Amino acid sequence: MADQQRGDFPPTDQAVEVKQEITRELNHQLTELDQIIEKDLPILSQKIQASGISILQMPKRPVKP
Repeated sequence: MADQQRGDFPPTDQAVEVKQEITRELNHQLTELDQIIEKDLPILSQKIQASGISILQMPKRPVKP
C-alpha cells in the first residue's frame, strides 16, 4: 500500500486530475441520459402506444443541487 493511502496525506495532483476527468466524463454521460429520458423516451412511448402496446414510463430523477 502506498504511503498516500495509509495516512493523513492530501491526494496527489495526479489523483485530483483523474477524479476531475472522471467527474467530467460522468456528468457528460448523465446529461446525455437525461436528454434521452426527456426527449427520446416520450417519442418512443407514443410510437409504442400507437401500436397498441402499454406505454413505457421512467420516474423523474431528483434534480441536482
